[in-house]
Amino acid sequence: MAPEQTDQPFSHGLAARILVADDEPRLLNSLASLLRSQGYEVAEAHGGRKACELIDQQTFDLALLDLRMPEVSGFDVMAYLAEGQPDCGVIVVSGESSFSAVSRALRRGALDYIRKPFDPEELLA
Repeated sequence: MAPEQTDQPFSHGLAARILVADDEPRLLNSLASLLRSQGYEVAEAHGGRKACELIDQQTFDLALLDLRMPEVSGFDVMAYLAEGQPDCGVIVVSGESSFSAVSRALRRGALDYIRKPFDPEELLA
């Protein structure tokens, strides 16, 4: 069975591969389900350590990362991605809303910052 095509194919011509990393299982599952319903190929990582393991195993077009995760933070995952998959875009989806956290994420290369709880329409825009 061939992977589903999206309106905007990425470099490999298939549905975009998206890594979603969060330490809150309910949010992780709902975010992954939302993206799958739009035709994206999604890998779920419960926490930063699992995200880094998946980065070693697969190539991603985009990563949606929480900043506050135990053991390995979203900032650490961003750095790991920048080193191993520099073409992967990052969008931060986090409850951390301090100006310093937002500006730090954007300075480190995040494409956008979406605050939890998020509106599904905002995420898909």
